[in-house]
Amino acid sequence: SGVYIFAGVKLSKHKEEDQLNYFSLVMFAAALYTAGYFLALNAQNTETFLLCRSIEYLGAVFVPSFAILFVSAYTGNNLPLAVKRLLIAVSGLLWLLYLSNPLHHWTYRRIEMITVQGFSIASTTKNFGYYLIFAYYIVFLVVSLVMLRRGSQQAESSRLRKSCQLLLVTIHVAWIAVLIIILGFDTYFDPA
Repeated sequence: SGVYIFAGVKLSKHKEEDQLNYFSLVMFAAALYTAGYFLALNAQNTETFLLCRSIEYLGAVFVPSFAILFVSAYTGNNLPLAVKRLLIAVSGLLWLLYLSNPLHHWTYRRIEMITVQGFSIASTTKNFGYYLIFAYYIVFLVVSLVMLRRGSQQAESSRLRKSCQLLLVTIHVAWIAVLIIILGFDTYFDPA
């Protein structure tokens, strides 16, 4: 988390006039995600786990929105304000879906703390709300890959072309986490 915050602060100073540095926002969201994840791993009861997960999910649901905004700005695809607002609204709604999980159980049908050799482990049964968040990550990956491929092809400088290609390759690594979840290997750890 500290590395993400440090990178986010450093990079926030390098922005175009009157433009947000979306990569810094990605870093801050990732910091919330990792901090919440670490705290959730150390939770001793369901209430603490849910509180820590709410911090984790605040970061997790905003990473795709900020990342799409970063890639669009980086590749020169200026998204309309309505699309930017929609991305942020989707993230906010997904976070509210998670926060309200104790009422309707749409993200997790069941959360149970199990003690194994003195350590508490959260055993969860996922519901459709969890997969909505997962689907939003897939949308982020597909949209980013399309914009980066197009940006690489249309780049006028070789530096921008190479940067787009590097981002294109690194974003493909995220598909590993997607496959782990699709195949059901995410029972005891979060591949993200």
